[in-house]
Order: sequence, then C-alpha cells, then structure tokens
Amino acid sequence: MGAEAESVLFGPQGPVHSGTGDQFNGLTFILDSHHRLVRVGRDPRTVEREHLYLLNQRFVEPHPYGKARELLARNRSVLLTGAPGSGRRATAQMLLYRLPPSAEVQIRELPDADTGGPSDGPVLDASEVDSGQRLLLDLSAKGEPYSAVVLEQLPSYRDVVRDRGAHLAVVLPNSWEHYLSSELGSPVVDIVRPNGREVFRRYLRFDDITRDAQLDVGELTELLCSESMERIAKLAGLVRFTKESEPRKEFQHWLSEAFAAWTKRSDEVAKQAKELRSAQQCALLLTSAMFSGAHADAIFDSASRLGQVIRYPADDRPRLEQEGLTEQLAEIGSRTDDAGRVRFTPLAYDRAVCTHFWTNYPDLRKDFRKWVGITLERLTLSSEDRDEVVTRFAEQALRTDRPEDLRLLAERWVRRTNSRWPSRLLPQAAKAVERGLNDERHDVFFRRQLYIWSVDPNLGPDLAQVVVQMCAEVLALTHPEQALVRLHHITRRHSGTAGEAARDALLKLIDRDRRLYRRLLDRVTDDLMTDIARDLPLFLELAAPDRLTRTPPLIADAAVRVQLSTGWTAVLGGLSLPGCAHPVRTWLAAAREDDRYRERLLTVLVEAGEGRWDLLSRLHVIARDWAHEPEGRQEERVSIADRLKNMIDSALGIDFAGLDLRDRTEGTSP
Repeated sequence: MGAEAESVLFGPQGPVHSGTGDQFNGLTFILDSHHRLVRVGRDPRTVEREHLYLLNQRFVEPHPYGKARELLARNRSVLLTGAPGSGRRATAQMLLYRLPPSAEVQIRELPDADTGGPSDGPVLDASEVDSGQRLLLDLSAKGEPYSAVVLEQLPSYRDVVRDRGAHLAVVLPNSWEHYLSSELGSPVVDIVRPNGREVFRRYLRFDDITRDAQLDVGELTELLCSESMERIAKLAGLVRFTKESEPRKEFQHWLSEAFAAWTKRSDEVAKQAKELRSAQQCALLLTSAMFSGAHADAIFDSASRLGQVIRYPADDRPRLEQEGLTEQLAEIGSRTDDAGRVRFTPLAYDRAVCTHFWTNYPDLRKDFRKWVGITLERLTLSSEDRDEVVTRFAEQALRTDRPEDLRLLAERWVRRTNSRWPSRLLPQAAKAVERGLNDERHDVFFRRQLYIWSVDPNLGPDLAQVVVQMCAEVLALTHPEQALVRLHHITRRHSGTAGEAARDALLKLIDRDRRLYRRLLDRVTDDLMTDIARDLPLFLELAAPDRLTRTPPLIADAAVRVQLSTGWTAVLGGLSLPGCAHPVRTWLAAAREDDRYRERLLTVLVEAGEGRWDLLSRLHVIARDWAHEPEGRQEERVSIADRLKNMIDSALGIDFAGLDLRDRTEGTSP
C-alpha cells in the first residue's frame, strides 16, 4: 500500500525518501550559463510514472477493493471514503492506474479550476473532460466550505464523465459520507485498512528484504496493527535506507535501527535538550541538525548567526578559553567525517532535533525563518547544502502550518544584490515553492500564490522565472490548466528571459495535450481582439502550420478552425499590410506543400475576413505578391493564389461566371 502523502526523513546521508508517496526530491534547479533558472536531472513526468508503477508493485488491496473496481467499470466513477490512514488516496490511484491500458498512464488531479483568481465558472469544469481521461478528486484533506462547493457540482460532473468515456475516482471527506450516499445516488465504498503486517512485508519483499519470520517483535507488531499506511511505508523506507547504509549488517539490526528512529528519537532529543547546559549548546544542536552534512566551518558560522537572531547572551569568556568546535560537537553527540562534514550518528536524529525545536518553541519560529534566510546567503554553504536546508525547513514550516514562511523566504532569495545578475539563491527560492506545491495540506496556498505572482504587473524577472519553472515542472503534472493560465499571464507581462521561458513551457504543454491547445487558443484569440500586441507572438506560434497539420491534425477540428479564424481576423484588422504579410505567406506556403489540408487552411483565412472588403483585399494583395515572387515553383504558387482569389470572390458574393472578360478596349480605338 502506498503512502498517501510525500514523506522525507533525514538520516546520516541527508534527505531520504522513505515511502511511496509522491516523491519529488529529484527536482534540482540551477542557474545556467545564461543566468536562466532551469531544471536538471530526471524529468518529473518520468518520476510520476515510476511512482505509480512502484505503488502498483507494492499495493495491498484493501477490502472491498473488488466492489470499488466494479463500480468504476460500470458507472465510470467511484466514491471512496475511509478512516485517515486507510490508504484511500492510494486505492483511488490504483483503481485508475489499473484501467486498461495502463502503459504511460497519466492521472489528472481535480479540481483544476483556477483557484487563485476570480472565476465565474464551476470549480469542476466539465467542458475540459475528454474521452479516456483518468481523473482523481481527493477531498480528504480539504476544508468543509471548499468541499461543499465541489460536492454540489459533483453529480452533474459525473454525468459528463460517463457520457464522454472518462473515469473518475473521488476520495470523500470523512464527515460527508452519509449525506453523499443519498445525494449522489451511488453507493460510497468504505475502504477498510488492510493488514499492516502484510503491507510492511510487501514493501520489504520488493526491496529484497525477505526475513518475514523476524517481524514477530512485540512493539513492531503493535505498530503495524495501528499505524497508517503512510507511516508503515515510511518505516519500510527506513529499513531499506539502513540496509543500504550498512549492507554488512543483519536484518535485525536494520529493523531495530529503523524502529528506534521511528519511535524513540523524539524522546531522546527531548532528554538531551533538557540536559544541555547553555543556550549556545542548544543553538549548536539545532544548527547541526538543520545543516546536517555541511562543513564544520559552515556549522560554526550558522550557529553564531542563530545566536544573533534569537539574541541569547554571548559567552563572555575569551575565545581561547572556550571549547573548540570539535569538543562542542562531541558534547551534543554529532561528529565530523573525513571531509569535515558534520553529522549525527543515529538514524533520523537530525530530523527529530528540528521537530523538537519547532514544536516546543513556537514563539521562535519567525526567528528560525529569519535565521535560515540570512544563513543561506553566506558563501560557506554549497548549493547542495542549501537545497537540503530548504527541504528541512520546508518540512517544519508546513508541518506547523506556516506556508507563509516559505513564501517570504522565496521572495527574499530572489532579490538581487547586483542589478546585472540574478540572485544566486534563485534555485533555493524555487525549491521552497516546490516543497509547498507538493504538500498535501498547503498546495492550494501555493497554487494561489503562483497566480498572485503571475498577474502582478510589478513582478520581478527572477521571481517570474521561479513561477515559470514551478508551473512547467510541478504544477503541470497535476493541474495543467492552472499551469497554463499562470504561464500565459507571464508571457503577456514579460518580454525577457522569463517571458521566453513561459512561452516555451506553454508550447510544450499544449503539444502534449490538444485539450490544452484549444483552451490556450481560446484565451489568446479572446485577448487579440482587445490588445493584439500582447498575444500576437503566441498566436502565431499556435497558428504555425506545422503544429496544425502534424498527426493528429488540429486543423481537422472544426472548433479549432473557428478559433483560428477569430485570431486571423484580429491579425488582418490590427496589423499593417506588411505586418500581416509574413504570417499569411507562411500559411500559403503550407497550403502549397500539403494538399491534404490546403482547402482547410485557405478556408480559415477567408473566413477570418468576415466578408469585409478591407480584410479580404489584404489577403488578395498578399497572395498576389507571393505568387509572383521570383522564386521556384511559381506555377504552384499562382495556382494557390488563384484558388484563394476565387474563395475571396465567393465570400464577397461576386460571381464572374456570366461576365465577358475579353479585352474591353476592342472596337474603341480611333
């Protein structure tokens, strides 16, 4: 059974993913040689596909999974409920994933309405449902007012899903199941928590850890009977990580280390913190945990910064009378390795330390944010160190319901110290927002924040780059329509690096999904009628003949042709004749090269004229001049121009069939 949310634990080697929740640790951002923020490493779409594949391999079907599968097959939608930790979300994912065919499956997360901006439309947009789609609506972690709005629209939305041949799995909020059974006219499947021991064993077996008989440990048995599927998956991940760290040890050692990290670390940290003699020691303990893996020099510097931020009394002894750094680290139980990097020996001890301080000192959380913000600007930390600190800080900020802390840090880290170059902390700003977007409870906050940034007329170019990368690499995986809206706003408002990156991301997005192509084309053509300059370059990209005629051909879609005609009307009426000439010639050349779509391409141009003499005469002049250019294949070009002229005449209601077109000067000479 897969975890229901992402989980990250920190062991001796840094971040460790310890479950099958949505894992995004592999996303790394850098500034390239042109000072653009770019993703490096594996494509997150590949990671998402692998997540579903691995979840499928480890999944233990809960009761009554068979009933849920039958309902989904019969009704094309299924409603799931269950106690927290029963694996409701993972069950919904597997029901959709296992629909035939399962290769290259993509599950679209709902609702995908633009939760960040004003909208008069429904939260569940039925117009965006296409045949074959697999849709997941998870309301288990949403608030009651929001869920109520969505659930009011759910019956009609399910009808559209059924009629259009899509599939929908809904995870309901706990307090609504009895009401929904009668209102929605469909049984709600109550997912029963599967056997925890079987789930744990399945994970271990998948990781080639098969000592089943040694699972009969009293405390472990109790834990496996009571813990959520998410936490059992995390524990199995800790066992796997311990095995990878100490491969020569026996299974019982791996299990005991993982179990201690899971159940005993918080008590150990609380006891240690109570026994420390001074504020300086507490500061060093927290610093060693938050910056675990950084060089000892950076740890010392960061601990000093923490002391300045929280304003504890300084040690007034001469420095040489004070303990050296090695001795101070030994007193708090950390050590330096051969490379001079500071780590704790017990597994997951650093995470437990961070959790202890964030939990027990709520009045210092604002100071912790300030400390992390200042310290990451220091040159003593590597880029990898900074990324790990952001991950650790994000875990604590989100756990304690402080998503605003991540927003403030992101905005701080994009500020330039040199007007010519972006901030070197731009990758960490992106990392902070990414962690928020991937949080189950606070993702709406960050999706809304991306919208707020995208429509801000004063948005700086560096923060705009962060918005582009988050939309293209994170938001587009689960909420592609929202990503499209935000990217479109950036293309309108930024002409530099961020605007170019947003346009490129938009084109990649719509090339993967023709549904998104239609939506973007609709937005662009609407705006062309009021402000042609803002969206003209994007329209010309969308109207590029090679994009329209590739398989499956978009130009064959009648609705697309209507949208294109609307856009061409704005182009022909809003630009000068020279401005219109190049894009029209591109279409004429495409009509010459491909006779399969010739009539449709020419028809779109003519219909864009809307029967107006001024617009259609422009088309005629451009085509005439194009046909008589001194280039090759002139006969073919003349043929295309003649065909367009005939279509224009027909659109204007001109009929030359009965006219004598012989030389009118005949018989008039003196």
